[in-house]
Amino acid sequence: MSKVTQFEDLRIWQEARELVGLIYTSIDNHAFASKDWGFRNQIQTAVISIMNNIPEGFERSSDKDLARFLDMA
Repeated sequence: MSKVTQFEDLRIWQEARELVGLIYTSIDNHAFASKDWGFRNQIQTAVISIMNNIPEGFERSSDKDLARFLDMA
C-alpha cells in the first residue's frame, strides 16, 4: 500500500465530492427543495463542509488532527 500524498487520492474525499453532486442535482430536481431557499442553503452548506473538512485535516501535521477533522466531516 502506498502513502497518500494528496487529499484528492483519498476515497473518502472522492465519495464526499460525489455526495455534493448528488445533493445539488437532487435539490435542482425537486420543486420543494429548489424553492425553499433556507433549506437549500443549509443542506448545500452542510455537504460542502463535509468535503472541505477532509483536506483541512489532511493538511494538518498529525494523525490526531486528521482524525479530528474526519470526525467533524
